[in-house]
Parts: sequence; C-alpha cells; structure tokens
Amino acid sequence: MTEKQEDTQKKGNDAGEQKRFVKFIGGCFLVVAGITMILLWFDDLAVILRGSIGFITALGGLLLLYSLKE
Repeated sequence: MTEKQEDTQKKGNDAGEQKRFVKFIGGCFLVVAGITMILLWFDDLAVILRGSIGFITALGGLLLLYSLKE
C-alpha cells in the first residue's frame, strides 16, 4: 500500500470509531434515562401493568370462546 492509501484507511477507521463512541454514549444515556423514569414513575407503571394484565386475560378468554365456535 502507498502512504496515501494508508492515511485514507486510517481516517476511515477513525471516523468509524467516533461513530461507535457516539452510539455508545447515546446508548448509555438512554439506559440511565429509562431506569430513572421507571424508578420515578413506578406507581404509574404498576397501574399500567395491572391494566394490561386484565386486558390480556379478557382477550385470551375471547380467543378461547372463539375457538369453541369452530
């Protein structure tokens, strides 16, 4: 390889490393933000989960009754 090709390849690798680093920092931020939101709004989250369990149970019963029709 010539020196020019090596320099171009190094610059390409540096840009790729910078993108990976930015994605890593962004991912860490989103994980911390998500955990913080769960801890702050745990009561609301519990209400949503309880409501979802009821909805899923009712939907399961409806599907069971529909399967009896066939």
